[in-house]
Amino acid sequence: MEIKFNDKFICIKTVCMNNNPKDVAYIKGKVYTSLRDGCITDEGGNVFHKWSIYHQYTNNDDEYTIFDYFMPFNIFLLVHKYKIEYSEYIRLLTELKESNIKVNIKKKILTFKNKTYNV
Repeated sequence: MEIKFNDKFICIKTVCMNNNPKDVAYIKGKVYTSLRDGCITDEGGNVFHKWSIYHQYTNNDDEYTIFDYFMPFNIFLLVHKYKIEYSEYIRLLTELKESNIKVNIKKKILTFKNKTYNV
């Protein structure tokens, strides 16, 4: 999965730049749209705000990934529809990231808990 133009992401944790609470780039609960490949447009309208699903970021010795702050909106809808717990979602992302293969996200989520769903 890569960030592509017009992808939507829900912010799951507010993002402050340089640990400055007055410099908020993304607000928890808001949905953001990518207007450029590899970027998620921020609160200031910066369409060049780069994010990578493969990069481990560091902020004051605290390591994090994009998935600590965002969830793809289509996955967010499926997670809530099928009541998948957040910890299971993180486990699913790890599995997807480690597999390095393109998979049908919806199919993966629907079979993730070894349950059968009617879609």
